Parts: sequence; C-alpha cells; structure tokens
Amino acid sequence: CPYIWACIWEALRLYPPATLTTRNLIRPFTFDMNVDGKATTTKSVTLETNTRIMFSFYWIHRSSCNFPRPHEFLPERWVQRKSTTKQQSGVSEWEERHPGNDLNQRPDVPVGNRA
Repeated sequence: CPYIWACIWEALRLYPPATLTTRNLIRPFTFDMNVDGKATTTKSVTLETNTRIMFSFYWIHRSSCNFPRPHEFLPERWVQRKSTTKQQSGVSEWEERHPGNDLNQRPDVPVGNRA
C-alpha cells in the first residue's frame, strides 16, 4: 500500500486542506530582504520573539526550492526504495521512523488487521 499513501500525500501537497497558518516566534529571527527587487540592494530585518508570522502551505509546497517539478503530480517522490538490509532485518520503514508504536497507530496497516 505504500503507493496509495504516496498518492494521498502528493494530493495533500498539491491541494492542502489548510492553505495558511500562523506561528509565534520563540526566538528572534534575522533575514536579508531585497529592498528594490534587485539582489544588489538588501536590508537586514529582525523579527523579535513572540512576533506572529503567517505562511502559506500552498506556496511552500509549490516551490521548486522544496520540491523538484512542484506543479506535477508525482507520488513517486514519497516512495523510498528499501535496501536489501532493511528487508532482511524485518523492520519496516514506518517502524524505523516511529519506534515503540504499535500496529493500531500504523497508517500502512488496514483497519481490519489492527488489534
């Protein structure tokens, strides 16, 4: 079922249920900003602690900085091939990322097969 999950994740990447969110900064954050739209003139800006910022999942998920070919539906980007050693060890990729969780919490185990 990994490919079905990859399709779901890719659909959620392209069409997120929530397009915007806000967060409060827990420490000051400094970044350089283009003043005149050119890379030659920049200004350093610092946002203080507890400043509320808003960002868009839609734009983050469609940025080529974060995803190659961001406007294409490519579920393969979420599927990782398992190496032979992982297959022989009997530990699934999900168990590696979530140690200590039981089958009732695994998204790749059908509901009917859960205890």
